[in-house]
Parts: sequence; C-alpha cells; structure tokens
Amino acid sequence: MHSGIEFGLWHHQAAIVYNMVLTICAALHAEWGRGKHPAAVADRILVMMAIRVNDGAGLPPISISAIAKRLGMSRTSVRRAINEIIEHKSAVCKCGEGYIGDPNYVAMRPDAEDYLPEIQEAVITAATQLTTLRERAKRGDEKRKPKSVRKPKPPKKPS
Repeated sequence: MHSGIEFGLWHHQAAIVYNMVLTICAALHAEWGRGKHPAAVADRILVMMAIRVNDGAGLPPISISAIAKRLGMSRTSVRRAINEIIEHKSAVCKCGEGYIGDPNYVAMRPDAEDYLPEIQEAVITAATQLTTLRERAKRGDEKRKPKSVRKPKPPKKPS
C-alpha cells in the first residue's frame, strides 16, 4: 500500500496525464466526431494514429493485420474504421498491401492547424507540470499542495 504522500503524488501525476489525454481526445473528436460522442469515433482516431505513427517512422505502408495487432482490435474493426476514415475525410489511402496517411490530405485542408496548437499546448503543459512535480518530490516539497490541473477546454464545434 502506498503512503499518503506517494499516493498523492501519483494521483496528481495521473490527473495531469489524464487531463492532457482528455484535451487531445476533445481536439481530435472535434475533427472526427461529426456529432457523435467520443467513444463512437475512438476506433477511427486510434486507427488513424497508428497509420500516422507508422508513416512518421518511415516504415512501409501498414497492413490491416499490423494495425489490428498494434491496437488489440479485430481486423474487421480496423477495416471498418479505415473505410469510414476514407469515406469521411479521405485522410488515408491504400498503398500496395497497406495504408498510409494521404499526403494530399493536409494540403487540401485550409484548417489543418486548427487543433494542433491545442494539442501541443496540452502536451507542453503536462510535461511542465510533471517536471515541476518530480522536482518538488526530489526536494521533499510534495507535502505542499500542488497547483490544480488545468481544466480541459470544451471541444470546438466542427464547421
């Protein structure tokens, strides 16, 4: 069992990370939600993330099987999500036996940077807060009440 101080530190760190994740999810949901609740589009968001991570690593196009394995989803669910992504946003395209992020997608979007600054701010804020918390813990200051976690901004309505 954790002592009160250890649990308090862990609890605050978890709150910082979860706040960041919620902010990111809200921003992505505004992009992909089309009026649905966040859980209804989570599969599309996760599949899109897996494809973009693969692209960013410079790897060959990723297969449905590889995405399914990475995300712990069925191939049927991945295939359905990819079809919905292509139908809704044309953000991915078939390339050989796999999929890549469509290189024309961002170029075609005048609003490509609408949600990226919000995500960047959430990551930087969380990193700063976690660093401050760790430094306080090293100094033995964790008894001081940490500043509250920034509340997530409501998602922007899609236009």
